[in-house]
Amino acid sequence: MIIYQIEHFGLLAQMLTLRLIKHREENATLVACGIADKTTLISKFVETGLFDHVLAYPYKLAFMEQTEEKVVSTVTEYFDREFSKMDLSVEKALKIYFEQQD
Repeated sequence: MIIYQIEHFGLLAQMLTLRLIKHREENATLVACGIADKTTLISKFVETGLFDHVLAYPYKLAFMEQTEEKVVSTVTEYFDREFSKMDLSVEKALKIYFEQQD
């Protein structure tokens, strides 16, 4: 499985290019922030085979947490639970592409 993570749709073309050129035959999961309200678009990604799974997560996932430890715990628990629902595991990912922010 290859995981593609984006924070906004400006990087979608870049991730699709990586998907289609380098990893066409691999199972692909798109992890995207703030697209939960775009259910039609999400379903089209899977229907057309661009991605095998799509996980939309809320922008303010751990916004209210007060400590770094609580942020890490909240985020880890969320993604472990959501990946488990899709019968996936981050630990089994062959490669993870993510948006790098400076």
